[in-house]
Amino acid sequence: METRKENRILLLGVIWAACGGSIVRAGALVEQTFLLRPGWNSLYLEVEPEQNDPPTVFAGLPVTSVWTRIPRTSSAQFIQDPHEGSFSRSGWLSWIPGEPPFLTNLFRVQANRAYLIKLAGGNDVVWTLTGRPALRDIEWAPNATNLTGLPVTLQSSMSFAAFFGPSPAHNGQPVYRVGPSGAFIPVNAATETIRSGVAYWIYSRGASNYTGPLGVHVSRTDGLDYGGVTLEQELRIENLSQRPKAFLRTSHSDHPVPLSYFSLSQQGHINWSELPSEHEIQLPAKGTKVFRLTVRRADFGSESVQTVLELTDGQGLRRWIPVSALRREPASAARRGTAGGIHPFAGLWAGTVTIGAVSEARTGSTDPRPTASEFSFRLIIHVDDAGQARLLKQVIQMWEDGTVNPDGTVSTPGRFVLLTDDARVVDFKGAGLRDGDPVGFRVSTAAYDFEGNESAMKGEFALTGVLATDLQISPEAATNPFKHRYHPDHDNLDARFVGFLEEAYTIHRHLELRFTETDPLKSDPMAPNPPDWGDTLVGGIYRETLSGLHRNTIVSQGTFHLRRVADSPVLNPMPGEQTP
Repeated sequence: METRKENRILLLGVIWAACGGSIVRAGALVEQTFLLRPGWNSLYLEVEPEQNDPPTVFAGLPVTSVWTRIPRTSSAQFIQDPHEGSFSRSGWLSWIPGEPPFLTNLFRVQANRAYLIKLAGGNDVVWTLTGRPALRDIEWAPNATNLTGLPVTLQSSMSFAAFFGPSPAHNGQPVYRVGPSGAFIPVNAATETIRSGVAYWIYSRGASNYTGPLGVHVSRTDGLDYGGVTLEQELRIENLSQRPKAFLRTSHSDHPVPLSYFSLSQQGHINWSELPSEHEIQLPAKGTKVFRLTVRRADFGSESVQTVLELTDGQGLRRWIPVSALRREPASAARRGTAGGIHPFAGLWAGTVTIGAVSEARTGSTDPRPTASEFSFRLIIHVDDAGQARLLKQVIQMWEDGTVNPDGTVSTPGRFVLLTDDARVVDFKGAGLRDGDPVGFRVSTAAYDFEGNESAMKGEFALTGVLATDLQISPEAATNPFKHRYHPDHDNLDARFVGFLEEAYTIHRHLELRFTETDPLKSDPMAPNPPDWGDTLVGGIYRETLSGLHRNTIVSQGTFHLRRVADSPVLNPMPGEQTP
């Protein structure tokens, strides 16, 4: 068989010439184009179509039969004379058009599988297959001749000897290709190059999962799926050769997955740099490199994003890695108890203010000067679904059970709830266990005080927004530093200790948070932001004006970091206030 294949990565955008035969469309899809010749065609499919039943996949083709081996079978899968009768043995799955469904056992066309396809008629047919690639190793049947293709680029000039050089199970073993007449043609492994999209008969001496000089592994499924929660994942690249580098290519599209990779600066600082369209990865010779990748959800172009990464060794080997991510988990809206229109920063935020400059009260200056050492305190802010921010002194996370329908299906899922009113705790269940008893999780701060449980803030909680609030500590407040219950000069009582006489001063605090687009705590101002910046991590410049504590106004300044610790935009909900 002589076949030509064009591999095309499809993601929204323009043609990406560097991929060779690649075009850009929506989604993490790859398009393979084959030229089918009359007779037998031995193909290696590297994508799985969304509709993968054989009648749909091969619709419109003059196909008389399709065969694929069952993985990890005995050497009986090697067929000396490839005609339909020869396949009627164990170890094969088949689909023959027109046969009753109960006589076929090939129900799905899968990625990374080899197929023998017999074409009727006397004309060549161009066949294009579009689907999602999958990162999977080849499962070689031990001590057997396997029908499989090899992951190489369209322009690859890699020989079989070069591909299998690092593998004791395959180096020097016989290789055959299939001609249109069904004859098996021996391959000269030292001189003949591997053709992309072609399946070969290759012998494996013993068990193996060798898939090329570069082994590529991920921790989950068959690609990098970040879902709506995961921030970071790893590519483990196993270099089985002496080649010092690999190349990771990504695509340009309207809705790509914004990725950053981990690195250390010469000073030992952690950097998360934006992954370019092509990135060179230095590899240890015959060693393993762990390449860490994270998503930047603040840069998502839509709620769901997908792309494909292509890892090559520069010699012809190519592995496709599908990548997908969500901005948020789909169930989060129901847990929030709102039907929609949720502010992008809605939820509970907790973090730290670090003061590094204070004005000199004795001189009356309001210009903050650097302090000998920094001091920090906790800050808690909640943002509702309309974007209204509230400063909190404390918050308790509890749990509310969901409801089920009579048939046992879930009507409304359970959810975490946020309470600032201690009296409401009895309405819900604990969010965790302590010594076997359900308890809530409390977050509190002693850095500020005000009447009530919440203080509405003015301004906008946004990457370039400003939030401000005014707090007042009355003379009778228990946290007023001038009040002393037992000192006659500071107890706010007259000389007879019966009437009110103001002796403590009222304290006024003006708190201002000025959000910045870049992280103010970066060790290197030119370094990229943390990958979760603008999504679950924000910060900026903190400034506070304090009056009443000294005869002169005191101004302090520093930085703040806030992290989203819960996504509920509702405080103190009533039991049952959640949407299906």
